[in-house]
Amino acid sequence: MKNILIVGAGNIGKRHIQSILKEKKFNYNIHVIDKSNYSIKKIFNEITEIKKSKKIRIENNFKNLNKEYDLIIIATTSFKREDIITLLLKKTIFKNLILEKIVFQNISSYKHFIKIFKSKKINCWVNCPNRFYKSYNDLKKLIVKNCPLSMVVSGGNWHFGSNFVHYTDLFCYLINTNDLTIDQFEFESEIVKSKRKNFVEFNGLVSLKNNKGNFLTIIHNNTRPNVNIKIIQKNLSFIFNENDNFALINRKKNNFSKIDFKIPFQSELTKLYCKEIFLNKRINLPTLENHYKINKNIFDKISNFYYKIKRKNKGFIPIT
Repeated sequence: MKNILIVGAGNIGKRHIQSILKEKKFNYNIHVIDKSNYSIKKIFNEITEIKKSKKIRIENNFKNLNKEYDLIIIATTSFKREDIITLLLKKTIFKNLILEKIVFQNISSYKHFIKIFKSKKINCWVNCPNRFYKSYNDLKKLIVKNCPLSMVVSGGNWHFGSNFVHYTDLFCYLINTNDLTIDQFEFESEIVKSKRKNFVEFNGLVSLKNNKGNFLTIIHNNTRPNVNIKIIQKNLSFIFNENDNFALINRKKNNFSKIDFKIPFQSELTKLYCKEIFLNKRINLPTLENHYKINKNIFDKISNFYYKIKRKNKGFIPIT
């Protein structure tokens, strides 16, 4: 019997709970903690499996932590996530940890916890799930190694600050790199209010590259909500809109053809995470260290941009 702790029962935490409860072959004890009684009441109303399960315990504080957990998933916002991890390190023992993005609001926190997790031999991953999508893994098989590739992500109202890490991670996964440098960074001077209180968003353009001639460009504006992804290589063209369940693909200059291309829900994925961790002692998500390496230059730029406008909180990343 594996013990799993989920901290945070909001929208994403709820999906983690749903997914694990759907698992039939493995036995899990699930402990859920959320300080909001409203969130707790909501998951009881929305997840029918909870009412039937005797393997889930839900509380609004950290008073009754187990001595040890096989996996902890922290699904809160980035606000005070450092405090939650610090508390858990003091109060319980765990070897596997999954964190939601954006992981921390302070750049220094990445370095601090990477060092701690290394010293305690704790496996820590960041939930950038594109690596788990069958469709992207099928696409990865078509990409020619050592042949320059360009990827453009464009669209609007998909919350650049909160979600750009999904596309930087996908790009690095497809071309097998963690090292990106910024080629261009242009944000609009007006900071956009986030749908979440105390956080902000941005419009603008970021272009990144590596030393092998691969380029990633991310463009975000105020158009209608959509995400378009275009990937171009010598003999490969791929176009995908995340609102669709298909992509257009062109190989060796033939005509474009439609292929099924589906994005699974988080409620389908978390049980797969658990299987990989407990069976293989690894998981196909970026480690916290690799996640930081991929995005550190953008984190620096966002922090400096925010400080330039607000003149406060140097080294602060006000996104979640």
